[in-house]
Amino acid sequence: MLRKISASLAMGVACFFALQAIHYYPAWWVSGFALAMLVLAFFQIHTAIILTVLAFSITVASQSGALFIMFVFFTMVMVAVSGFKDSPEAFMAAMAAPVLAVLNFGGIDLPLEFSVVFLLPVLLYGNRIPVVAALSCLWCAVTGIVGRMPFIGNLVVGTQFLPLFYPKRAGKNFYDIGWFFSRMTDTRLQSDFFSILGKIGNYLVGHPVILIQVLGWAIASFSLNYFIDARINKNKRRFLAFGVLAVTAILILFQLIALIFYPKTLEFSLFRYLASLAATGTAFFGFWEWNYHLENKDLPKRITPTAADVQNILQREEVRRKELSLEETIKMQAELQTYIQKKFVREVTALDIDIAESTKLKEGQPPEAILHSFNAYWKMVDLSALGNGGRLLNRAGDGAIYLFGKPDEAIEAAKEILKELRKFNEKTNTLKSPFLVRMGLNTGEIIEDPNRRTGDVFSQVLDISGHLQKMAGTGEILVSENTYKLLAKKGDFAARGISEKDNIPVYGFKGKV
Repeated sequence: MLRKISASLAMGVACFFALQAIHYYPAWWVSGFALAMLVLAFFQIHTAIILTVLAFSITVASQSGALFIMFVFFTMVMVAVSGFKDSPEAFMAAMAAPVLAVLNFGGIDLPLEFSVVFLLPVLLYGNRIPVVAALSCLWCAVTGIVGRMPFIGNLVVGTQFLPLFYPKRAGKNFYDIGWFFSRMTDTRLQSDFFSILGKIGNYLVGHPVILIQVLGWAIASFSLNYFIDARINKNKRRFLAFGVLAVTAILILFQLIALIFYPKTLEFSLFRYLASLAATGTAFFGFWEWNYHLENKDLPKRITPTAADVQNILQREEVRRKELSLEETIKMQAELQTYIQKKFVREVTALDIDIAESTKLKEGQPPEAILHSFNAYWKMVDLSALGNGGRLLNRAGDGAIYLFGKPDEAIEAAKEILKELRKFNEKTNTLKSPFLVRMGLNTGEIIEDPNRRTGDVFSQVLDISGHLQKMAGTGEILVSENTYKLLAKKGDFAARGISEKDNIPVYGFKGKV
């Protein structure tokens, strides 16, 4: 549930980022569409991704046909790289597509910061979807691509675009305060590449805050990558939390340094900045969780190792023992014993029931009458046992073994069987002779594989309950001392001597049912 919630929240944030990349849709429509995609992603994230990409493609097409063609080509390449599997790669590629306009395809001017987003999909080849999502959102936070969006809040310190201070002109959208190649160099990128590099260098020297922002972004990126790798490789959730905290701390540090450089031109809004960090963290966490889900979706979920798995572990460790020290071997054995005790060992009360003189009961009776009566008998016994918290372990011949979590539940089931058996013989039994049963109960620990449904349990607990069942008379309930000690109503039982086969005290039910 947490993964679905975080992924859907991240989808909503990323959708809002993508649709605001080129100002085309009304703000209320973008907000509503992002909210709708957030809800849809909770139920079907792939559908939400496709719809968002389609909406974004319309935005791109409205700006430039050439840009739209490049966008489609770029998205197809990303999908092909991902092996044509359903995943957020195509959506992340759509977020990066506007950078193509930086190269001035179709004569469209877009902010330079998209060039950074353009580099991010390269990481997709290494299946680094969370890195792509996180860096995209972090870059938005650092450079202020959506710095004037009231829906999410100010994703940069204050209400200004930190590195550049072009005034906002009336009738223009917020990107007019951005940094354009044409404004910075009065030329196109294709004209003189080296000249542009020189002018960029001069501009950076005159605006050190840009270097601070880039340095902060780089440190945050490397830190994020490190913690993601640690989280995936070691599979420990605490590394994820440390990574988010580290990135947040680095962003706060460098944004505050920027405040020192330009104290008069910046306005700091702590609430909006914390909201932007929360949005960034949500997007990062959601896409990381979704990526982790994709990597592990073919694995069985929460599989409890079987006894065969434990045996395989033992065999593998036996091979490795030659390379281990005595201390390590003893420690591994202790851990394995603890694991077996926790996963496969449980305390139960076994109820062994058998029909007395069943051969004589069937003699001379029509097959259909035998089938009808025995089927009705087992239905009655099953209802009594299961209704008191028991479960059928196995049934062999005319006998069966039921397991209970508590001794008192087993006693109540045995008493109910005797009570219902009287009614059964009077109303349901079609044979000439009545059904008579013997029951024995014993409590102890058994080793059982929960993944097997064959009822194969080998334990002395079952052996003793079987011995007591054979020792009992018709219509009698015998219990072992282990069961007797745990009963709430010990007064209902009386001593019946010692079991010769197991040499244990035996108690018999003396009450009426």
